[in-house]
Amino acid sequence: MITSLREKAAAMASAVRLMPNHDPHWRARLAQARARQADLLGHEGLLTAAEQAELESLRGIIKEAFRSGFRTTAEYRDFQFARAREVLDAEGIALDLPFLPDDATLDEIDRALAAIRQTIEAATAG
Repeated sequence: MITSLREKAAAMASAVRLMPNHDPHWRARLAQARARQADLLGHEGLLTAAEQAELESLRGIIKEAFRSGFRTTAEYRDFQFARAREVLDAEGIALDLPFLPDDATLDEIDRALAAIRQTIEAATAG
């Protein structure tokens, strides 16, 4: 039985999963990557092979920089599920979002998001 505030805090802390790469300076990393991406996309003419590879790499860097702003997987899940709900509602798609516990892993959340995206794509195709 949990009796002290310390035990309650420990029990609550065990119910969440921290993001593996949380970075309090994520906004600066994100801004820097987006600025470089804008430079490349604003480039006149064709991009070189190296520039194309850099642009592709920046997409991953931007995704990771954004993700690193979340402290817990529950915060990440809630944000992504809210965005998914907005799209589902805007498209008129009735779909119950899956239940994922606060200690869900990134892989579990990303698999659920992928399934939601597939449902949206199937419902809005053609």
